[in-house]
Amino acid sequence: MTFLDPTDDQAEVPDDQLDPAAVSRQLADHPAVDRAVALLRPFPDGRDGLAAYVVPDPGFVAEQAPDLVSEHVAGWKDVFEHVYGEVKDGTPDDRAFDRSGWNSSYTGTVMTRAEVGEAIDSIVDQVAALPHRRVLEVGCGTGMLLFRIAPDTERYWATDLSGEVLRTIQHELDASPERYAHVTLLEREGTDFTGFADDSIDLVLLNSVIQYFPSADYLRQVLREAVRVVRPGGAVFIGDVRDLRLLEVLHSSVEVFHADGDARVDEVRRRVRAAVDEEGELLVDPSFFAALVTELTGVSEAGLQLKRGTVANELTKFRYDVTLRVGAEPVTRPYPPAVQWNPADWGTAAVDVRLGRGEPRDLLILDVPDSRTAADVATWRALTEAAAEARLDDLPARDDLDGETPGDWWAIGRRHGLTVAVTPPRSGAIGRYDVVLSRSGAIPAWVPQTRRQALSNAPFRHELSDDLARELRDFLHERLPEHMVPAHIAILDEIPLSPDGTLDVRRLPDPISHAVGSGVEHLPPRSTT
Repeated sequence: MTFLDPTDDQAEVPDDQLDPAAVSRQLADHPAVDRAVALLRPFPDGRDGLAAYVVPDPGFVAEQAPDLVSEHVAGWKDVFEHVYGEVKDGTPDDRAFDRSGWNSSYTGTVMTRAEVGEAIDSIVDQVAALPHRRVLEVGCGTGMLLFRIAPDTERYWATDLSGEVLRTIQHELDASPERYAHVTLLEREGTDFTGFADDSIDLVLLNSVIQYFPSADYLRQVLREAVRVVRPGGAVFIGDVRDLRLLEVLHSSVEVFHADGDARVDEVRRRVRAAVDEEGELLVDPSFFAALVTELTGVSEAGLQLKRGTVANELTKFRYDVTLRVGAEPVTRPYPPAVQWNPADWGTAAVDVRLGRGEPRDLLILDVPDSRTAADVATWRALTEAAAEARLDDLPARDDLDGETPGDWWAIGRRHGLTVAVTPPRSGAIGRYDVVLSRSGAIPAWVPQTRRQALSNAPFRHELSDDLARELRDFLHERLPEHMVPAHIAILDEIPLSPDGTLDVRRLPDPISHAVGSGVEHLPPRSTT
C-alpha cells in the first residue's frame, strides 16, 4: 500500500479551504478508479490533512494483472532463492526435516521441532487416507513432505519456484537412489502443469503454498489445472490455508504480544489496521472452496477441516485444510440432525456419554466455541470495544474463557468408531467451529449460511498501489490547487462501511509519514520448507 508524505504547505491551510468532496469527485473521474473517498484526517505530527482512499476499477486491475502477477511471483522467487541459499550454506541437523522459514509471527524465531513435526505428521496422515500412487506436489520447499510421502508412491513429481532448494533436494535424493529413483523435480511456478496429461495423477498436493499466490484468480487457475490432471476418484489437497475471517484477530494477537502494557488502545489499533492493510499474503474465506463445487468442472465435493494439532499456535489457530475430490458429478449427501452447541447437552463430555449409549447415529453440532482461539478473539473484541485512551493493562482480564478443544472431537471419533469433521463455522461466527459426527463415514458438503462480499484479499494490489498512487497524485496536480492534493493516497480492496451503509472511518488505514514497501520483505511460516 502506498502512502504519500504530508506536506507542511497543506497542513498550514485552514480546514475550511480544503474541500474533500471536490477531491473525491476528481478522483472518481480517473478511468482507473472505481470508488474514492477523501476526508480530513489527523497525521502523525498532530495536524489535520487531506487523505484519499481509492478502490481501483476491476477492468483496470484486470488489464494490469499479467504484469502484477509476474512481479509478485518474481518477488517471492527472489525471497526463496535468498532464504534457501542461506540454508544450503548452513548445516541443518536433518536435511529431510529442515525447518527454515518456519518463523513465528510473535517471536520471529524458528518454531520448535515438536510444533513443526506435529504439523507435518498431520498432513502425512491426511495424505495416507487419499489415493496417492502417483503424486504431484506443487511448491515442495525443502522437501519435508516429499521425504515422508514419496517412498510409498509409484511416481512423485515435486515443483518449486526456487532452483536453489531443488538442487539441495536433488543432492539428498541422489544419496538414496533405491528410495527416490521415481522422484522427479521440476523448477516452475504454480500454474505450470506442462507435460501432465488429463486424468494422469492420483493426488495434487499444495501444502502451505497458496499464501504466496498473488490473487484468488491465480489460485483458481492453479486448481483448474490440478483438477484437470487428477483422475476421477483422486483428490487435490490444499493444506495450511490462511483464514481471511481471522486476519484481524491474528494481527490483534500479534500486536498485543509485542506491545507494552501501558500502550494506548488507539495506538495498538492503528498498528493492527496497518498490519492488515499491508498483508502481503493470500488469505481465503472457506466459502471460496465451497463455491468451487459448482464453479470448477470436475470437483465433486470440497471437504474442509480445521488444522489438527495439540499445540495452539498460529498454524493450528488461524488456518485450515481443504480436500477437493475429483469426479464426474458433484456428490450430494443429506445433512444429519443439527443442534446448537451448549456445554450441558452437546459438549464433548455429554456427547461422549450419549455415544456410549448408542445414540445419536449422525449429528451436526453448530457454533462450538474454539478453545484454541478464545484468548485471541477476546483480545480482538476488547481492542475493538475499548476507549481509545485506555491502556492495554486496563482491558478486562480473560479469566472466563470457555471453549472446546477440536482435538477432543477427533479423539471421541476414534473411541466410538466415527468419522469426525471439525470445520469452519457455517454461520461465519468468529471464534466458533462446527462438528460433524458420522457412523456411516459420509460427511455432508460444507455450505456457508452467509456469503461474504470478499472471499479473499488481493496481495498483488501491493504491486499495483505504488504506481497508481503516483499516477493519481499527478492527475490531481493537473486539476486542483496544490493545497487540495491529498497528502496521503491509499489503494484499498474495498471502502469499509458500517452496517447502516455509511463510511466506517475507524477501519480506514491511518495516514503515516513515510512510504512502506510491497509486503514481500519477509518469509512467514511455510510448512513445506
